[in-house]
Amino acid sequence: MSDLPLSFRAQSRDNQSPDPVEINDKSLTEEDLIKKISNVSKEGTKVFSEGVHTAFLHGDEFILQTPSEQLDEAGRIAPILCYGPVPDVPQESWPSDVIKAVVGFAGRIGRTISGDCQEKARHGVKAVIKKKQRNRRRRKILYWMPLFLCLLAVVLWIIFKK
Repeated sequence: MSDLPLSFRAQSRDNQSPDPVEINDKSLTEEDLIKKISNVSKEGTKVFSEGVHTAFLHGDEFILQTPSEQLDEAGRIAPILCYGPVPDVPQESWPSDVIKAVVGFAGRIGRTISGDCQEKARHGVKAVIKKKQRNRRRRKILYWMPLFLCLLAVVLWIIFKK
């Protein structure tokens, strides 16, 4: 689990302090992380939405938003964002590993995530995997389609030439 290349950002509870950020990919800066999160949410596809839980997929990158149990000083939900790459072939434990990493980050910044929220977030991660697999199949079909059409054209040409 600790080797997952995930990064996290949470809303500050007092809305004045800097937002807590943890970047596991050493090549990312905080500014890069913010840009990547913004890009995935703007350019990506929302693959899961249940209440304040959301998950987006853009190419091989995803973001997951889930609330902590602690609210901000104004009584609003203070969400935690998880950003990272989706493995080409994720292990069966990957959704649970991602959620454990999110819960770990929450604990490191003094927050908790309820069991119900963890389960909803896990569904969000599974939706990310499912959408990526669908996209992958679609790309394979689009890749082979021109060859298939060319072969079909040759076969039809041979049949109708006679």
